[in-house]
Amino acid sequence: MVDKYILVSLDEKKSKDLANVISNDTSRKILDYLGEHDKVAPVHLSKKLNIPISTVTYNLNHLKKQGLVETKDHAWSDKGKKVELYSIARKLIIIAPKGFDWKDSLKKIIPIGLVGLVGTALLKVFQPVIQLTGTKEMLIMEEAAEEAVADTAVNTLSQGVYNPYWLFFLIFVCIIIVTIVYLDYRRSKK
Repeated sequence: MVDKYILVSLDEKKSKDLANVISNDTSRKILDYLGEHDKVAPVHLSKKLNIPISTVTYNLNHLKKQGLVETKDHAWSDKGKKVELYSIARKLIIIAPKGFDWKDSLKKIIPIGLVGLVGTALLKVFQPVIQLTGTKEMLIMEEAAEEAVADTAVNTLSQGVYNPYWLFFLIFVCIIIVTIVYLDYRRSKK
């Protein structure tokens, strides 16, 4: 399984290496270009960015080593050589502070967050269907209320209530994530 994020702690050597690569102007130009174009050969990068091919190759090797770019495919040059085609690695970069191991927390949080976002989106999309079901139930309640309650109560029921189920679900997921982070943080302090 390919990680969808790069997680480093400030006390790791990898965070320094990652910072060096990202702070390099040529690397940032390459990342910007690859962010808009997919499967690009180093020669093409060299021509488009007006950078010597040796500099492009050097920076691509460092970007690949840090997991910021990856080879997606290959092509054949006019001379019959195999040429790797590069694309940007679509990953989140997370740098955690010293003394707290965020890796275990993030391994718990990211799947919950993704499920929460998908669930929220589905609830938002299907809100009219859920709302329609609620309207039918309200009509049944309204008919029963007509017999037992005065007209003012019936008018209140017929106005309907907007229930943003998706919003309640999103808040619930956020509360779970905050609780997990807090509990992991408390455990790491002990």
